[in-house]
Amino acid sequence: MRIGIHGETREDIQRIEMQDDPTYVPDDEATPADEATPATNADGSYYGICNYCSVKYLQGQQRGASSMRNHIDKKCKKIPRNKPEALQKLLQAKTGERDALVPWTFNQVKSRKCLAKMVIVHEYPFNCVTHHFFREFLCELQPSFKIPSRTTLRQDCMKIYEEEQVNLYEWFGQRVFSLVLDNASSNDACISELLYTTSIKDVLPVDGNIFHQRCGCHILNLIVQDGLTTVNKEIDCIRDVMKWIKHSQGRIEKFKLVNIAYKKPQRDVSTRWNSTYLMLELALELKPAFRRFASLDKKFPKTLSDSQWSIMKKLVKHLKIFY
Repeated sequence: MRIGIHGETREDIQRIEMQDDPTYVPDDEATPADEATPATNADGSYYGICNYCSVKYLQGQQRGASSMRNHIDKKCKKIPRNKPEALQKLLQAKTGERDALVPWTFNQVKSRKCLAKMVIVHEYPFNCVTHHFFREFLCELQPSFKIPSRTTLRQDCMKIYEEEQVNLYEWFGQRVFSLVLDNASSNDACISELLYTTSIKDVLPVDGNIFHQRCGCHILNLIVQDGLTTVNKEIDCIRDVMKWIKHSQGRIEKFKLVNIAYKKPQRDVSTRWNSTYLMLELALELKPAFRRFASLDKKFPKTLSDSQWSIMKKLVKHLKIFY
């Protein structure tokens, strides 16, 4: 091994001589050819050109390949890996899972589709994208998002509609035997539209004649509601009593005094026969309390006669069968 005057080895001397060369580039700072291109000036000096943004960096003792390497690794925003959205990890909620740190990248196509879905579901006008503060909100939320025009938004909505129409046809044709809906006229129109405008009838059993099934619970509700019309006067009387007691906290407290086994009075929902049944059943239990309360308060609403209470008792007995 050859030793120099100051104790350097031959390899050390060669490395020092190479570093004195203005064109020397350390191996660990070399820039890949697909990211930067070396070039020579007229005076013979060397420089590198960024293949992404065409920025030039001189190479020499003061400015070497490290400057270009630093530009390629950190500064050049045209390189995909250096874009903020490609580097930043955000908390992104996943359906059915805990929030987790996951890589996130902005996607213009997905964002436009989400905007179109929002307009469809919430029935917003297409010109909502022209509203000043809506545009300002989107720009603040994601500056990279290119807000579509109302014409483009309409086209996006129609595209989703056509895609869902195809999905609906495939889903019905392969999986659905019939649909159970109530007797609303709007549902009848919907079924007719499905059967005759989407040609789905051709892939359904029995030519789609059993496709629309009426809801049994809805039919039962119609039957019971029709029967209750014969005793509307008595039912309204009980509703008034329940409402009168619940309308005042003072009456509720007074009712507790006469109601030994206290049960809170409740009103029914007139369109739901089962809630009417529960109200009438409770009213029969509270009958003695109603009479005691009526003797204490002259403003107590008029209650049912004994014959009417007898009718209510029979009615509850029959409603229990349906319930």
